[in-house]
Amino acid sequence: MFTYFAATSSGLQFEQVLINANQKELICEEVGKHWKKLGSALGLSSAFLNNTETDHSGDCCERVQKVLEKWQQENGSVATMEVLKNALVKIGRTDVAKKLLGM
Repeated sequence: MFTYFAATSSGLQFEQVLINANQKELICEEVGKHWKKLGSALGLSSAFLNNTETDHSGDCCERVQKVLEKWQQENGSVATMEVLKNALVKIGRTDVAKKLLGM
């Protein structure tokens, strides 16, 4: 486990902060071939992940984008930095979580 700041520079808690486009891009670049593990850790269905794999063969970045979009669509205001950080840690990508929180 690692420690992180409890609040952003704007004073919002990480459990309240939604993911922005720059953060999505970072995750896209860093997660790559682990996109399916991330989707599963975020609670997305196997059917969705399998369809994404079929529909976007060979393009991991696009798959990550689809995973994040679906996760945000399904979870709305609870699709936060905190949840994403926990999912990244769960799949062993603490390095990406640290980069994400450092943005």
